[in-house]
Amino acid sequence: MYYFVTRVHFKAAAEDDYADFTCEARHEALHRDMPMRNTVQLSVLYPPGAPYIEGYAEGETVRRGQSLELVCRSRGGNPPAQLIWYKNGEQIRMAYRYVLCCS
Repeated sequence: MYYFVTRVHFKAAAEDDYADFTCEARHEALHRDMPMRNTVQLSVLYPPGAPYIEGYAEGETVRRGQSLELVCRSRGGNPPAQLIWYKNGEQIRMAYRYVLCCS
């Protein structure tokens, strides 16, 4: 029995996350329109972007009793970042919602 090997070498990048890589075998004994294939989907571990806060502008004054909603966002990353709130260095309870997309 013979084994034939072909390789592809690359450095994984964030853009390669969920990319499909397919190896195809063609042979004269196979129908031209039906080559044999095998596909894998790559999962790439990469860091998220730096978190940023929305809902308050630095230097803005807030009145006592005024309701605020601060939103912490971080883009990208696999897996996504876990976002944790702190007040004066102490971790605080928060509502956590995982959003996959934009806006």
